[in-house]
Amino acid sequence: MPVIKAHDLAYGRLRAPDLDRQEAFLTDFGMVRADRTKTALYMRGTDAPHHIHVTELGEPRYVGIAVHAASLEDLDRVSHLPGASKIEDIDEPGGGKRVRLQDPDGYRVEVVHGMATLPPIAVARPTVNSGNDKLRRKGETLTIFGPRTLLDAIYEAGRKGLSLQRYKGLGEMNPEQLWETTLDRDARTLLQVKIGDVSEVDEIFSKLMGDVVEPRREFIQENALTVANLDV
Repeated sequence: MPVIKAHDLAYGRLRAPDLDRQEAFLTDFGMVRADRTKTALYMRGTDAPHHIHVTELGEPRYVGIAVHAASLEDLDRVSHLPGASKIEDIDEPGGGKRVRLQDPDGYRVEVVHGMATLPPIAVARPTVNSGNDKLRRKGETLTIFGPRTLLDAIYEAGRKGLSLQRYKGLGEMNPEQLWETTLDRDARTLLQVKIGDVSEVDEIFSKLMGDVVEPRREFIQENALTVANLDV
């Protein structure tokens, strides 16, 4: 069976009883009128395609979708599919050629090629981080491509000269590490914990230290944003 790869989406096709209201809605949505007849509205975006949305006058419903074929040869291949139309001229604004099919749900599928293009519409865009943005630090210059790159660079700069180690318990530390992190009276911080309800404490302890994972996960998710003191 002949098969092609769609080059791009072309447009959606719908019906609406009031083209004025439809145009106002699509304009608020950011589209621009490309053309309009007595029975149809053709709306474009800011790029070159003549239109990306078609509204026919009629009872509200979804009609179908159109995709671009990469070449006339691809369009010819599609025209030999069972149920496909012959290649026909598009007698609508934007022109071009198309083959019409129907999907299993009864909606129209149009494969088009050679539609007209229009000059792109310039859009004032907000200032964002781009490849021209630089982060300078002590003789280093890093190119920043966006907020994520900036955050990673800040974290990396903060970690320079540091060594991170993780322990499951104090018994895994070397004596000098244990003194520096825990036993040195001039550096350590002690927090006294008082038990108000033994049964509640026992329930929480069993939930966090038990073999069942789900209650522990739920407890962490419910309290993650309210914890004040966390021993890590």
